[in-house]
Amino acid sequence: PLSSVDGGDAEEAESSGSGEAAVLLAMLRAACEALNQAEPHPKYPLSNPSKLCAAIADTISGSMGGTSGALLEIFFRTASLKHRDSSGDWVSAFCGGTNAVREIGGADAGYRTMLDALLPAAAVLTSSALAASAAASASESPPAVAALSRWAGAVGAAESGAESTMAMDALAGRSNYVNEQLLKTVPDPGAKAVAIALTAALKAAAGAS
Repeated sequence: PLSSVDGGDAEEAESSGSGEAAVLLAMLRAACEALNQAEPHPKYPLSNPSKLCAAIADTISGSMGGTSGALLEIFFRTASLKHRDSSGDWVSAFCGGTNAVREIGGADAGYRTMLDALLPAAAVLTSSALAASAAASASESPPAVAALSRWAGAVGAAESGAESTMAMDALAGRSNYVNEQLLKTVPDPGAKAVAIALTAALKAAAGAS
């Protein structure tokens, strides 16, 4: 069960009906536990979503350069702030981070950037969360199981969005400087990286369930 990965946090989330919290905490925990094991002094506070996102942002800030590094740091800083307002609301944190990347970075859907993976995933999460709320009383699935399915839909949307960038003109980022014909043969690296990261995290969470 997820509680074996997330301890009391996941158990409490499942009992309260907050499936998304249990699932995404499992996704992040799988990655951060491995990082914690590699550190002499673990620095990823797995029991506190806001501090966890802030710690991930700190790691990105100290290890990843370029525009992508700055935008991913912004994503996690914003997610951290969202958790201060509503701890455990991972849909709000993910969508808030995505919107911050769009507003501060200046790109949008169709620009051939990481947003072409982030925005479709956020849209699926928003719509599925609303639908799940309306159908919660009629559902026989445990909250975490239903949430895992919704996150799987978001990951699929991110993968499709990344692949769709092969048909896009480069309107932002370093792709502006790449040969147009070459761009048609590979997805945008930023969008693909987002899709790969979300896919790996989801597999880790599914394995823990």
